[in-house]
Amino acid sequence: MTKKDIYTSGEIAKILDISDRTARAYLRGGKIKAKQNPITGRWKVTLEDLLAFMSQYQMAPKEVELPPRILVVDDEPAIIESIRKTFQEEMPDWVVDSTTSGYEALIHLGAEVPDLLILDICMPGTDGYKILEAVRSNEQTAAVRVLVISGYVEKIDDMIAKGADAALEKPFSASDLLAAVRKLLTKTCASAA
Repeated sequence: MTKKDIYTSGEIAKILDISDRTARAYLRGGKIKAKQNPITGRWKVTLEDLLAFMSQYQMAPKEVELPPRILVVDDEPAIIESIRKTFQEEMPDWVVDSTTSGYEALIHLGAEVPDLLILDICMPGTDGYKILEAVRSNEQTAAVRVLVISGYVEKIDDMIAKGADAALEKPFSASDLLAAVRKLLTKTCASAA
């Protein structure tokens, strides 16, 4: 079983080798102790509660390699669509969420912690600086890998100094994006082991 601190209903289904519908029924019925986000409706199960359920029902943990979760935050829908298309073509099992709003990005991060955050710097309202600061200052998101993407080259070094893990200058190729993401996700897996 891939070790994490928090699991979603879909991840629970894979680990227990049951349908998504059955997993949600277990969660709604209280068989598996869980919390449901009142805004998104998504379920969160701690590792401790998952292991308690498995122990109670004498279920052996199944080796599961969960696909990485990626959150893309950019105020340009065309950039988001390009990134999404690259992942759909090259890594179709990866889970990719996106938003064009920094404020919505913070809501996403509160609801579900991704493995990787792809973050634009200059956006109206809550910009990349504020999002990076929020990510690094929160205990639950501090370990999230952050890939900064920006056309403002002079701001990239500042974001790295503030805690971003890597950066790509816009425009970037699909191969450069995939190489950077794979490198960051490999680091995430290595540090979790």
